[in-house]
Amino acid sequence: MGSGGMVIMDEDSCMVDVARFFLEFCCDESCGKCPPCRVGTKQMLNLLEKITRGEGELADLDKLEDLCNVVRDASLCGLGQTAPNPVLTTLKYFRHEYEQHIREHRCVAGLCGNLQLSPCENTCPLNMNIPGFLQLLKEDRIDDAFELVVMDNPLPSTTGRVCQHPCELRCRRAGVDASVNMRETHRYIGDVMYGKRRCQTGVATHPQTQTVPHRQKNRRGRRRSGGFERGVLPRPARPQGHRL
Repeated sequence: MGSGGMVIMDEDSCMVDVARFFLEFCCDESCGKCPPCRVGTKQMLNLLEKITRGEGELADLDKLEDLCNVVRDASLCGLGQTAPNPVLTTLKYFRHEYEQHIREHRCVAGLCGNLQLSPCENTCPLNMNIPGFLQLLKEDRIDDAFELVVMDNPLPSTTGRVCQHPCELRCRRAGVDASVNMRETHRYIGDVMYGKRRCQTGVATHPQTQTVPHRQKNRRGRRRSGGFERGVLPRPARPQGHRL
């Protein structure tokens, strides 16, 4: 853009917001002589702002591309001819970010005001309410925390073992001491709750617990009503290095 300066961006940059920023500059710099540049850049900016507010539609992407082609081909000077470039290139290489803003109402970078939640929640592929269940876990309301987790993630124990946890890279706690260990947190919540359910149904698979099969007959031929002969499943240890 402009004099050919290079701008370096990483995953903390929202490409929809980047396109809106450059187009806003071009819209302000337009002299207004030719209608394609004067009117077209303003209409493109309106569409981008609509998308960043979470009010966009998939049809807006086609309108945006058509407007870009018209402004590029019909403008009289270099400003109007190059103004659509940021929009066209971000649509080409980062179209999935536009679709996330429209379909999921989510900005992964957490920069678009109406779509901005917490950095970890914006980054999470499942868009989980991370601050919500961490607060419930802090209050020792693990049942409620589990219910909140499974609303977005039906397999917390599994993801607690295989997730790449991009949320930890955006955790604000890292500015104080260390990021919250989300993998162990998910594993802890899932293992505790599934352990409770095994105890209630009389089925246990934990290797350290000796059990009597459910509804096993006693010496008189009657079936036992209980499931376990010795205690319950051991409670999993809390995540290490995890501060709430």
